Amino acid sequence: MANAKRILIIDDHSLFTDAMRMALEERGLTVLGAAATGAEGIRIAKENEVDLVLVDLGLPDADGLEVGKAVLECRPEAKVLVVTASNDPDRVLETMRSGLHGYLPKATPLDLFMRSIASALRGQMIIPHRLANVAAGAMSDDERDARLRARQLTARELEILAMLADGASSAEVRECLVVSPNTVRTHIQNILSKLQVHSRLEAVTFAVKYGIVRPGGSQAASRRRASL
Repeated sequence: MANAKRILIIDDHSLFTDAMRMALEERGLTVLGAAATGAEGIRIAKENEVDLVLVDLGLPDADGLEVGKAVLECRPEAKVLVVTASNDPDRVLETMRSGLHGYLPKATPLDLFMRSIASALRGQMIIPHRLANVAAGAMSDDERDARLRARQLTARELEILAMLADGASSAEVRECLVVSPNTVRTHIQNILSKLQVHSRLEAVTFAVKYGIVRPGGSQAASRRRASL
């Protein structure tokens, strides 16, 4: 994990936050802060660029899912992971539907925890298999089908799909990723094939409807904001 990555922890359990800060910093990541309340966490996110937010569900002043969504409103390029002691499948399902980027129980072994963080930073959705299987039972058939299709996408394909959702052209995708036109065409064809759709518009509509990507969080969107 590159040392440029900036992490924000929003959790009122000091033992967990202290241990997590140490583990992250040992791996070359920068911990911006450890907020004990949702309001403080949102303030820090507004004042600082952040790559990943770890947020507990049971904050003293707010529900962690709502805090995570508020962070994404001000930092749409960030990834937000719920980190909690709860193994409630209903909360897993809420996380999957909320637009956040994953759900990690605090009992997760440290090595797996850190691998999950690295995967989240690459744009992957993080849900433990055991909990995902239980939560999937509460999904509609359409939601389950959408998740199965989305699971086939690579990290690069998800990245390009997010750019398309932000209105990027093939030329903008090519410029952002520094790849050839043929490479962009191949990735887009793979996206259409895996999602079983026939056009970019269908792919974007499908991806946004089922929360596969979140508009406003791609490289293309970040570059446009930087140019304003």
